[in-house]
Amino acid sequence: MDDGVDAAIRLLENSHRFPDERFIKPHIKNSIDKWSSGEVPYLGSFLMAVMEDRLTEACMHADRYNLVTLPCIVQYVYMNVPSRARREGAKTWAAFCAAEKKAEGGK
Repeated sequence: MDDGVDAAIRLLENSHRFPDERFIKPHIKNSIDKWSSGEVPYLGSFLMAVMEDRLTEACMHADRYNLVTLPCIVQYVYMNVPSRARREGAKTWAAFCAAEKKAEGGK
């Protein structure tokens, strides 16, 4: 069964811009963006491990494609997720986003 991994590996090997966010599955990128903006309070085990810099867990929870593209995902998180979110962890970041929305008059 070809789940795109072999193609991703070939592209990554020939890419001059590795790591490159175009190798990240759209639903992974979308989840990262929604979490970092406070739109969703929780992610699955793989992405939570990535967000909290728990490499061993991220590797253990990744499917084959995400394992191959993990450097791309990590770079995307580093460049696009506020450092405070990565530093403080998921629960603290979710609470911060909720409090910020409440202060802005949101629900």
